[in-house]
Amino acid sequence: MGQFLADIREHRSFVLGFAPIAALALAMGVGAPLAIQSLGDRIPVVGALLHAIGIAFDPKILYLPLGMVFVTLVSLGIEAAGLGYRDSTVRRILTNRSPSVRTDLFYFLLRVSGLTALIAFLVSFGTFGLLVGWIEQRVDLRVLQHVENPAVQFAAVALAQSLAFYLFHRLMHTKLLWEVHKVHHSAEDYNPLLPYRNHPIDFLGATLLGALFAAVLGAGAEVVTAWSVANGFYQSLVHSRLQWKWKWLESVVITPAAHRVHHSTAPEHFNRNYGILTFWDWLFGTYYAPRGEPAEIGVADRANFNTDRYFAEMGLVVLRWLGRARAGRG
Repeated sequence: MGQFLADIREHRSFVLGFAPIAALALAMGVGAPLAIQSLGDRIPVVGALLHAIGIAFDPKILYLPLGMVFVTLVSLGIEAAGLGYRDSTVRRILTNRSPSVRTDLFYFLLRVSGLTALIAFLVSFGTFGLLVGWIEQRVDLRVLQHVENPAVQFAAVALAQSLAFYLFHRLMHTKLLWEVHKVHHSAEDYNPLLPYRNHPIDFLGATLLGALFAAVLGAGAEVVTAWSVANGFYQSLVHSRLQWKWKWLESVVITPAAHRVHHSTAPEHFNRNYGILTFWDWLFGTYYAPRGEPAEIGVADRANFNTDRYFAEMGLVVLRWLGRARAGRG
């Protein structure tokens, strides 16, 4: 605790500057949907436009930014308890010495504020909202609607969503989308903030896939919430430097040690350990058992990332992605 308080005193200018930015991001995440919904209710033209592009606000959407903040803070606390404060992400945030961690914070605040979704909407020229609305309204299979046991529903959701995550993650590692997904892999500091370090185009694809599986499965709201919370904690903690000591867990889920292999720069680790459940990596031949710690994580063109020019980096990713796509067609 003494070192924690000393770090706050030493870096109080950063702490005092960051706190209102974080509060503003959370206020935007909660307040923006309410403001837009209010405009839609009061101004018929706005309401008609929102309906036309498939945007409808569920009150539960307000829980998302609050939930993300809660899961992240608890995960950071668990990591600090397990590693000790001196080796924790909390300390690296407070001391503000790592450009990679600052980039992680940027993407975290972008997601909490709702700006990630807004940028994805703008990049897709509005088709993002239209597609999500179309999926929710038209793809209405709800195969789990007659399954009353919530434990069975949860198991089905875990299997289906983890398979979807595996397949989408593997797609992001192909030449088609790697330039975009590289944003996530450009982190040079492994920590619980990394689940939020995703380009808006990456977020767009994951959201569409999530909407599709939600419509197909049709699980109860409580089951979906339980899965979302469990997966949120898993994604944060699997990106921590904690050591999960129970060896048997490696045969059930991809552990932090196994996922650090996925982020490694060593060629023998490329395209390994994509999933949540170990079963999918084992089934598709991509599982790699962790053997010690990777020497280095990140990407080859690290000069393009962690420059503290956050929006410029984001835009240049799109330009490189489109440039490679044109080169591929040529």
